[in-house]
Amino acid sequence: MKTVESKDNPLFKKLIACRSPHLSKRNRLIKVEGLRHVADLFASGVMPDDIFISNDVRGNNVLKQLLDSVNENVTGFLQERVVMLPDYLFVRASELKTPQGIMALVKLPVVSLAGLLNSCNSESKTIRLLFLEDVQDPGNVGTLIRTADAFAFDGVILSQTTASLCNPKTISASMGSLFHLPVIETDSTVEDDIVLLKNHDFTIIGSALQGGRPVQELPPESRIVLILGNEGKGLSEAALASVDDLIRIPMPGNAESLNVAAAGAVMMWELVKQIPGIL
Repeated sequence: MKTVESKDNPLFKKLIACRSPHLSKRNRLIKVEGLRHVADLFASGVMPDDIFISNDVRGNNVLKQLLDSVNENVTGFLQERVVMLPDYLFVRASELKTPQGIMALVKLPVVSLAGLLNSCNSESKTIRLLFLEDVQDPGNVGTLIRTADAFAFDGVILSQTTASLCNPKTISASMGSLFHLPVIETDSTVEDDIVLLKNHDFTIIGSALQGGRPVQELPPESRIVLILGNEGKGLSEAALASVDDLIRIPMPGNAESLNVAAAGAVMMWELVKQIPGIL
C-alpha cells in the first residue's frame, strides 16, 4: 500500500492524465470508477495497475468492501496496488459529481481487427460483430458496447472517427462491458475494414435511415457484421456502397427515428434471435 500527498507525485500524474482521452489512448490506460465496476474487473480476471482510494472514512469503507468481495487468492495483489490519496486530490482526479472513494487504472488489451477475425475462424460457430462508423457521442458508444455484451456479440469495432474507447464517458456508459468482449479501434478506412471482413466470409448488414428491408425479415446468416452510422447522417456513402444488405426498424408511431443506441439495441436483439438455442 502506498500513500500519495502531492499533485506532483508521478502516480497522481499518471492518474490525472486519464482525464484526457488522447493521453489515455496514447498510454493505453483507462480509469474505472466506483466499487461495482472495480470489483467487476477482478470478477472478470482483469488486474488493475493501481487502485486509488480516498484517504477518508468513505474510502476506507469501500476498500474493506472490495477486499471482502474478491477471491482470497488476489487479496495480496490488491493490497500491493492500493494508493491512498487525500480527498482533495481524489476529487480532482474523479469524473463523478459524487466520487465513491475508489478508482482503478487498467491497461487496455491490444487487439487488432485481424487478430479478432483469426479468433473467429471456427466454421461451426455463429458469429455476430458490431461495427460503429462515426458514432460521435461517447455515451452512445459505451451503451452500444454494453448492449453488444448483453446480447452475446463476439466483438465491437470502432471506426477512426467514432468516439474514443478511452473517453471517460464511453467507459462509464459501457458499465464494465468493454472488459467482457473484444473492442477494437481500427486505424483503417471503412472500405478496407469491410473488405477484410468479407474476406473472412462475413455478411455486412447496414442500418438504413430510409429504405432497406425490415430487420425481422433478414435471412439468417452464420457470420454477420451489423454496421451503425453517425447519429445525424447515418452511414457514409462509402459504407452504403460496401454493405451486402440494408435493414430498418418498422415504426408505426409518429417518431421519425430512434437514437442510434436504441436502434442498435433493437437490431442486435433481432440478430441474436436468429442463433438457435441462444435464448
